[in-house]
Amino acid sequence: EDRTKAALGLSGGSGLFWLSEMTTKFKFFLFFLIGFIGFLFSQLISFLAAKGGVFIYKNEKIIPPFLFLALIAFIIFSLLEIKKEAGRSLLISLGLILGGGLSNLFDCLRIGGVADYLDMYFLKMNLADIFILVGVIIFFWLKLANMKKV
Repeated sequence: EDRTKAALGLSGGSGLFWLSEMTTKFKFFLFFLIGFIGFLFSQLISFLAAKGGVFIYKNEKIIPPFLFLALIAFIIFSLLEIKKEAGRSLLISLGLILGGGLSNLFDCLRIGGVADYLDMYFLKMNLADIFILVGVIIFFWLKLANMKKV
């Protein structure tokens, strides 16, 4: 049992999300895992939308080198935040932003722009954009909640 806990990055307690006792390496792993799952899910939905004949708006305003640099900066920022303090909500919010950013970057490299298939009145977006939006909202909500505690 102790070997299993050590392999999962847990020093004690029970359950996978006993975050106060997880190692920083395991928190980093969870961050990248959530991001990768978000990326895969977003790309799957984009693929199904394209195959299903859903009209896709190709947003070519995003410049891939800029998006790549922004994603690298975000990853560095996230790793520093996670190292400082990381609860489950912070890991999820940063992972969602990472997954959405990776998916949009992949679209830029694959088709020369972002495939937006959700038309919401004045917004055209995709699942990756929703992941980014939800992740940013959770992140700022957590930061505001922490400011009120201080």
